[in-house]
Amino acid sequence: MAFDVTAPTVARVRIRVTGVVQGVGFRPFVYGVATSLGMAGHVGNDADGVFIEAEGPRAAIEEFERRLRADAPPRSLVDQNHGNDPRALSATCRRSSGPRWS
Repeated sequence: MAFDVTAPTVARVRIRVTGVVQGVGFRPFVYGVATSLGMAGHVGNDADGVFIEAEGPRAAIEEFERRLRADAPPRSLVDQNHGNDPRALSATCRRSSGPRWS
């Protein structure tokens, strides 16, 4: 079976960002990057840092992940940025009270 590698592939990722990412404008930054790349998803924070679930063309996801570290707000310090496909984590969906950009 042959696949068309030129066709855009939609991907979903769940990303956990830790470090100095709360109280520095990180969630609005995430929103701005995601919407500029035409992605859907949501962002929120908890005691462990910022969590992001994002969906869009694979190239947009890759650029999004790159910009999270490279263009983060000046007062932030990203220690870790772990991404994975949420479908591999669980088939259970939960409602989030975090901001949505979709």
